[in-house]
Amino acid sequence: MSDHKSDEGKSSLGYHDVMRSIDDFFHQTYRRFQPPPLFSQSSIPVRTTDEGDAFIIQAELPGIDKQLIRLESLPHALVIRVLTEVSSENRIEKERYISVPFVYNESDIKASYQNGLLHITIQRKRQQISIE
Repeated sequence: MSDHKSDEGKSSLGYHDVMRSIDDFFHQTYRRFQPPPLFSQSSIPVRTTDEGDAFIIQAELPGIDKQLIRLESLPHALVIRVLTEVSSENRIEKERYISVPFVYNESDIKASYQNGLLHITIQRKRQQISIE
């Protein structure tokens, strides 16, 4: 009878180990896909303005070399990525997703960088539809 209890203890410990491993796997995977918190050091300060015919994004990137800034267009969003080298072995990548309230093409985007301020303009192209 004592053998039966020890087998139950082993099987329940194995079950809990498997469940803990699965839980850890999903928790770590979920953390990787979460955007950084709004006010963390890995976040990029951004100000957006909708001017009707254009959507303006201004990102503060003081002291960042222009070659380290990457822009990526997604459907209804724009991603700003900045790679900074802390040392020759250590790099930090900051990124910020900005939701864009309309569909746009890459040709609608104009960007400039001066004095630590990244200025992005996305033109909104509206078409008048005639009614017959």
